[in-house]
Order: sequence, then structure tokens, then C-alpha cells
Amino acid sequence: MKKINVLFAILFMTVTLVSSLVAKAQTSSVAEDWQQLGTHVVDYMLDYDVIPVTYKKGTFTTLKFRVTDGNINMHRCMITYENGDKQEIEIKHQFTANSEKVVDLKGNNRIIEKITFWYDTKNASARKAVIEAWGKK
Repeated sequence: MKKINVLFAILFMTVTLVSSLVAKAQTSSVAEDWQQLGTHVVDYMLDYDVIPVTYKKGTFTTLKFRVTDGNINMHRCMITYENGDKQEIEIKHQFTANSEKVVDLKGNNRIIEKITFWYDTKNASARKAVIEAWGKK
């Protein structure tokens, strides 16, 4: 009976370890798909800011905006591509600290030159928010 319990315990630990490794590998794979395009610390007011995109190694089909350290009310953003084309995104989203929103880009895969966004911090937190832009191919 003791041998069965020991074998069961070993089997259980092995399955748990393998499951944990598979989950970690899947999470790492997903995280590696996103490339950070830039960050910006926002001001306390109704304003617009520009994130110049310095990552020029590829094209993207999806953007993710992540806000940390504070809250902002985003109204819209404009994506300017390297070829001069622009895409306006009506985003109207209230970001709280440590929240994010994913947006699909229209058209062909193109290299992003800059991201301009309009926001306010009315009724927001006392800390300045940091907005991060991420791209996915």
C-alpha cells in the first residue's frame, strides 16, 4: 500500500511539474509576440501626446495600449505610418492603472512611424500615468 501511495505522489508531482512547464512556455511564447513600440508619461490635463516609434524591424497588424501608475481617459489616437498614410482610431477608453486595450489595425501590414493620442486625466489618480504602446505582427 505504501508503494502505491509513493508512486501516486511521484506521478502527481510529475504531472504538476509538466503542466507548469507547458503553461510557462505558452505564456513566454505569447509575451514574445508583442514588441514594445514606445512609452510616454502623460500630463495632468486635456492634452495630446506623441509616441515616436523607434522599433522599425517589422510591420504590425495589432496594437496594445497598456497604462501603468495612473488613470487616463483616452479619446482617440492617430497612427502615422512610415509611408505617410494615417489611420484614426476612435478608442474612447478609460484606462485605470495597470489596464490595457488591444486594437486591430486596418489595411496591409505597414511600419508605424508614430502614435498620436488625445486624452484627459480629469477624475483620475494623483499619479501621472505611463502609457506603453506594443505592436504585434
